[in-house]
Amino acid sequence: MSWLKGFKVGSRTTGVRDMLSTYVDDTIVFCDAISEQISFLRLMLFIFEAISGLKINWRKNNIFPINEVTQFQVLANILRCGMGKLPTSREHRGMKVRNLKLQNNNLLKK
Repeated sequence: MSWLKGFKVGSRTTGVRDMLSTYVDDTIVFCDAISEQISFLRLMLFIFEAISGLKINWRKNNIFPINEVTQFQVLANILRCGMGKLPTSREHRGMKVRNLKLQNNNLLKK
């Protein structure tokens, strides 16, 4: 089983990898959409519950696709959580990452 890889932010040479984002009591974990990564995430969260004594409410958790994700239902079953949809222009393909520079330039012109 491999470690969680997260995603790269920035350029190929100077970018950094990000895997976790938290806000108050919410946490977002980014990883590859493959069963090994999801299984490892499930194991990490199971160990967190055992060590901390806190309980994760799995029914309140969701998995969200970014771009195309094959076997989405299988990945949700591994985590024993729901499947969410992000608002996109193409709902069946998951979230599309936009060119933020173009979007910001358009907003500044208004």
